[in-house]
Amino acid sequence: MDAPTVPSVPARTLPLLDHLRVVEAGFFARAAGHECERPRGTDETIVLLCVDGEGDVRVGSTRVRIQRQHAAVLPPAVAHRYGAGANTPWSIWWMHVVGDDVPALLRSVLSMRGAPAFTVSDMAGAVSAMGQVREATQEDSLASRCLAAGAAWRLFALFTGEATAEGSRAAVAAVRDSIVDNPAMDVHVPELASHAGLSPSRFSVLFQEITGMGVVDFVRARRIERAKHLLTASELPVFRVAGLVGYADPLYFSRVFRSAEGMSPTAFRRRRAGTVPSE
Repeated sequence: MDAPTVPSVPARTLPLLDHLRVVEAGFFARAAGHECERPRGTDETIVLLCVDGEGDVRVGSTRVRIQRQHAAVLPPAVAHRYGAGANTPWSIWWMHVVGDDVPALLRSVLSMRGAPAFTVSDMAGAVSAMGQVREATQEDSLASRCLAAGAAWRLFALFTGEATAEGSRAAVAAVRDSIVDNPAMDVHVPELASHAGLSPSRFSVLFQEITGMGVVDFVRARRIERAKHLLTASELPVFRVAGLVGYADPLYFSRVFRSAEGMSPTAFRRRRAGTVPSE
């Protein structure tokens, strides 16, 4: 069992804390030899936040390496084991929580990540929340327990917000990959945004962040790259190449190609291959 560095909060039931209650919390600095294994799990949900060093966490059959700026959330009633690394033992904040809202919080934190451990972007916010949890659990009063629960809520909210952002970026990245695989596809930002589960404005912002380009510019660039490949690797006439990369009008395709490459598709093919079929 973990040896808390601060007194644990008594497990008396308080209606105000039925939703979320911190059972115990603490901090281990450079915890050489720290190890815990529970073959049947525990009734509590355990949160670990690594601020230095490294360690291992196994939940069920999933094993992950934990390093600085990683968090792990261990669900209740699931076999788990965790421990500090031998060479660079971790320094971790930890807390155990229970409550009626914990299952929903776990879903919001873990469902889009697919693993019990994840990177935390806002480490300052996470460490601040954990510190507030530990400080509040040093006193045994209704007020201190409410403060601990509030800080735990903030930590879960931070994890959930980052999970949502990660999920949104993954959805936009999937759309990007679809465009790369099929640059001839019809592209309408509202429709793409709908597929990603985002508003058009939010989708456009994330797409720009991920690709460094707007949607229209990205599609055009991918189409030109595909056209260059077809012009080099095949003898298809230019009008066929235009259709295969999403341009129904060969003349418009030629204008777009010239704008991007400084020459017509025919001139590009001549430069690369030396011959060209009639258009």
